[in-house]
Amino acid sequence: PLHTLYLRFTRFVADDLKHLYREETETLPLLHRHFTDEELRDMEQTILATVPPDKLMVFIQLMLPAMNHWERTAFLSDARANAPVELYDAIVEQGAKPALAR
Repeated sequence: PLHTLYLRFTRFVADDLKHLYREETETLPLLHRHFTDEELRDMEQTILATVPPDKLMVFIQLMLPAMNHWERTAFLSDARANAPVELYDAIVEQGAKPALAR
């Protein structure tokens, strides 16, 4: 049973890494070729606006501890500059503080 779990997990990781490689080497360059950084940011904001706040906080609590200091600072600075005040406050209070207090 544990060996089966191990094999399934390693297969998942391998598939995920292949997906990430393709995303970085094919999809991302294609997006940058056809859209400006501002257009890509606007698309990202449109997508994020569809995520319910409670689910967004779960994602933030998972993402922030995995980021290095620079990435975390950039993420929170971008949220502060672009998100409505209420959303930014929620990100800090419900997302960042609980995730980084661990």
